[in-house]
Amino acid sequence: MSVQREIRFEAQQEGKPRFFSGLKPAELIPADGYKERLASMFDFFPLYELKQKTSLSGYCAFELGVCLLLFVLEKMLNHSHCTYEDCEEFICRLLPRMMGAETSREEEMQVARKLLDEITNRGSPFAYTFINPFDGEEQQVKFRLLEQRPLNLYGRDTIALRLTEKGLEMLFKSREIYRDLHFSVMQLYLDQQIRRGIFDGALKTVNELEVAVEGIEEECRRQREHVRRNVIESLGSTDYLKLLRRMEEQLQREQEIFDNLKELVKETKQRLENEAPGPETEGRT
Repeated sequence: MSVQREIRFEAQQEGKPRFFSGLKPAELIPADGYKERLASMFDFFPLYELKQKTSLSGYCAFELGVCLLLFVLEKMLNHSHCTYEDCEEFICRLLPRMMGAETSREEEMQVARKLLDEITNRGSPFAYTFINPFDGEEQQVKFRLLEQRPLNLYGRDTIALRLTEKGLEMLFKSREIYRDLHFSVMQLYLDQQIRRGIFDGALKTVNELEVAVEGIEEECRRQREHVRRNVIESLGSTDYLKLLRRMEEQLQREQEIFDNLKELVKETKQRLENEAPGPETEGRT
């Protein structure tokens, strides 16, 4: 059981040194979850490192990297394959706008391929080391932002890209995802947890989804109250109509995802029951 400690910084008294004499790191900061906290900060490192790549210098590599991850996310939200060629074409179209100048097709393809190589780390996981302050040992975290899978699409072999759990978590922390896609990303996250058999994490995500649903219900309640108070203004407002259409599209999309999740849970439950040893099997072992 971890003990929460409070750190107090008192004014330095004359003649007394300002340091925590005789105290260990575990007495100054909580040890529980330290590695996980640090690991979550490393999630952003691959994007920031794009700014330091000489071959991508001057090409807004950091911004392109963020946009690429959001592009893959959008494909996932729409249950559409995101191929390597899709990503190349997306970067090629976005590059001239980011640069504010015309670019040749050759230059665009070079940037696209280099960016994809860097953000996928050429198929290897990103690895970062750090010193654990509690035991002085060097530790390492490894992760991928994107996973690559072979795909045969209409008789053509290609590579499909998907965000990993780490990639989803990283975008999940961004302000835009919290505002617009919070709920949908949680659904995707739940899908991956069920598929990988991380059922404890899946139950936690279900609880978080319940809280998110309550938040949406509260937002709808506030909107209804606003309409009641301003009936004529609201019904004649183009912003209100846009809001209704956006909410309808979002709810329809999220309902489809929930239907898919229900089916996935049913299939997973059936598979686990089939794999579980029966009484006869247990008797023979």
